Amino acid sequence: MSAEVMVVSGRTALMQCMSSGGSPRPTVTWLKDGVVIAPGTPRHFFTAEDQLLVIVHTRLEDTGNYTCVVTNVLGSDRQVT
Repeated sequence: MSAEVMVVSGRTALMQCMSSGGSPRPTVTWLKDGVVIAPGTPRHFFTAEDQLLVIVHTRLEDTGNYTCVVTNVLGSDRQVT
């Protein structure tokens, strides 16, 4: 699944990773251009069990390909946003 998100510089961007449960509960990891986005950065926040990525005060360098990876012991799945 892929969706283009367009945001005016300085505004807030919101991206959603669709994950429907799982047992054991999966972990969600977000990547930008293939690099893990570390939690707790000043402008990047994760909510709803990491299924939502919020970027505040967007900048030109936020442009890129965002991917969420949902993983548990049974496997993993990727979604490009």
